[in-house]
Amino acid sequence: MKEKKPVSRYIYIALIIIIIFGILLAVGKNVKRNDTKTMEDALLLGEEKYLEFLWVVDGAFNDSRYNNESFSVNGKKMKDEYKLFSCTYEKNKKTCMATKFEEAFAHLFASNIDYDKVYGDGLSFKWYEEKDGKYYFSNMNTCNASRMSKDQEIKVEEINDNMITYTVSFTDNISTGTYLGNHQYHKKFVLVLEKGEWKVSKAYYHDPCFMDYNLE
Repeated sequence: MKEKKPVSRYIYIALIIIIIFGILLAVGKNVKRNDTKTMEDALLLGEEKYLEFLWVVDGAFNDSRYNNESFSVNGKKMKDEYKLFSCTYEKNKKTCMATKFEEAFAHLFASNIDYDKVYGDGLSFKWYEEKDGKYYFSNMNTCNASRMSKDQEIKVEEINDNMITYTVSFTDNISTGTYLGNHQYHKKFVLVLEKGEWKVSKAYYHDPCFMDYNLE
């Protein structure tokens, strides 16, 4: 008659297998988050989102003014799908009426960013207004200190499960005012995962009047 092996031995072996599997899974997850393919995917995502951002804060209002000089990021030009909404100017050219603005804003920005932060100082000043469910934006055609550089670069700094941090770099030439000449910028651009979608939670831009907007 064969001797029966203790049940506890099988439990012990099973626990060892589970622990080893858990360690391998954790290591594999860490490698996946930091391998070349993940970095490439994150960079592609950042390029697309940043081009969308540049359209929403500048291109939608200024493309015609600057003879359709569209932005490029890492050498990639603006595509039609990045132009999330349009703004049609009135006859006086001082204001434009936006189409699909609310949908575009909700698609691009995280919940910590509101209209007043993007199109104002977050306190009292803002260059948009809402009338009867329609959005109108001021055209700052009296200012021409410096538009943001149309050639910009972006690189991945850090990848987490729910956040990707980038650095955006560009050089602006300021033509009027106190700070004449070329100025280099290195700004953070952050995407967060909200309800399964990557959205902008931190960014920087300046308008042609050279007013700074630090969004976060």
